[in-house]
Amino acid sequence: MNIHIAKLSTLFLLLLCRCTYHDGRQATLDKAELLMADNPQAALALLDSIDSRSLTSDGDRAAYALLYSRALDKNYIDVTDDSLINVAVEYYADRDDDLYKEMAYYYLACVKCNSRDYAASMKAALEALRIAQKLSNDKETARAYELMADLHNATYNSSRSLEYRHLAREYYRRAMLPRETMYSELDLAIAYYNDRQYTQSITLLDSLLNLPTADSLLQAHCLSASIRPLLYTGDYEQAAQTADRLKGYDNIYTLTGQDYANIAEICLHSGDLDKARYYIERGSVLAPDAIQVEMARYRLHIKNGQYDSLIADYRRMAYRQDRILSEALRQPVTGAELEYADTVTAEANDNSSRAKRTGIIIVCALLAMTAGIIIVSRIQLSIKNAEINRHIADIREISRQLNETQTEATRLHQRIESLFHKRFETLDRLCDEYYEALTSPSPQLKKSVYNNIVKMLTELRRPSELSKLKTIVNEHMNGIIIRLESQLPELDAGDVAFLTYLYAGFSAKAVCLFTNMSKGNFYVRRRRLRSQIEHSRAADRDMFLYRL
Repeated sequence: MNIHIAKLSTLFLLLLCRCTYHDGRQATLDKAELLMADNPQAALALLDSIDSRSLTSDGDRAAYALLYSRALDKNYIDVTDDSLINVAVEYYADRDDDLYKEMAYYYLACVKCNSRDYAASMKAALEALRIAQKLSNDKETARAYELMADLHNATYNSSRSLEYRHLAREYYRRAMLPRETMYSELDLAIAYYNDRQYTQSITLLDSLLNLPTADSLLQAHCLSASIRPLLYTGDYEQAAQTADRLKGYDNIYTLTGQDYANIAEICLHSGDLDKARYYIERGSVLAPDAIQVEMARYRLHIKNGQYDSLIADYRRMAYRQDRILSEALRQPVTGAELEYADTVTAEANDNSSRAKRTGIIIVCALLAMTAGIIIVSRIQLSIKNAEINRHIADIREISRQLNETQTEATRLHQRIESLFHKRFETLDRLCDEYYEALTSPSPQLKKSVYNNIVKMLTELRRPSELSKLKTIVNEHMNGIIIRLESQLPELDAGDVAFLTYLYAGFSAKAVCLFTNMSKGNFYVRRRRLRSQIEHSRAADRDMFLYRL
């Protein structure tokens, strides 16, 4: 009997300890949620103190996943792995807790946006928006519209982004959140600039700067955003004054690569080229891929008369523009909106049909109500179809704009190629004439051509001239020979020389003369090198093949 009593006592103590431990974890989760708005760092520290492996129930794991995702976002820690937030999404998707369901989809959209999966992010954001509107939660609705504006801005749909910026500001106002409203107006001003509405952007930024309630960091961001539209409207004096004011916030605001590029533009306009060069280099360090920095460098070269450097500037800008366009084309954000709209419409149709069948089966007296439901559903469907047609029109406009931009980029490439190959046009023509003279039966033609170009050909075969040619090719093709020699060390000197002549733009006949080979051997060698590059693991393999 005593043994049984001891066993029961031990079991009771274990259950008591387990309940106490569970209550302790729940209290920690509750405290972290209370701290989330005002002290997200403390909330994250509390959540880090919990061993997630000790969470046994699905509800605890989902609550922890959602709270931890919120804490990371509020501490500006970007996450690209959706495995954690998906725990919350899968749990709340089939439950009636709409607020947590909405937040789960919102933070899933944030994670997808961080990983640049913009289509998936848009679908999650639309689901979050639908639930927020269902709850009449103005703050969550504003956040969803804000994220959707970010997604369209990331894919260069400025008009659609501007539309959602307006909606985000409106819902922040409805939620009576003054700080969020002011920052949403800053985003709206930037959206006006992106949509080339520079006057509206400047007007809105001036109104924000004149607000007595605006904090210092907001004012610094407003000053930074004001400089670019002022430059586009030609108000360089006001732009210079704004830049000087921005420098006064150095204790709370760090200048970006864009800021340095803007200040360089002001210096170029005033003629201070040394300062402009200094700010361009600072901006290049902070943002090496920023097109604004490259444009400032391009204008500096024009001011200095360094026209040879313009070719390299054009190449860098064209390459980056192509990369931006390619990435934007791979992100079907508007298509995701259409697909989501189709899904919602299909669900609405299914619900309508199900309600109609149920009404007929239950009682004929509900026919009137069923008819009303059908009419409402048709009205909703018409509205959805109108919205879909509007989205389709947006897609067509986006395609037109992208085609125009791509055409312009192609023209830029052609200009660059023309400028580059003109340096060797005369030599190439002489080589063609000399090659024909070697096979011509006319001794007079051979003699007239031979004396003019044999000296030049002899010079170009020398290692020193070949080295100069490599330098020219590297300068105008982004260091292609240097990359080739470092990434394909198995190539011998003859192969590198052969490829140098080809990249310089010489014809097959000219290369045959430089290398003392026949045309047949030329094509055999070129095929061999192409195959060798194709099967290599060189990082710039596509670049080598494209120029070949």
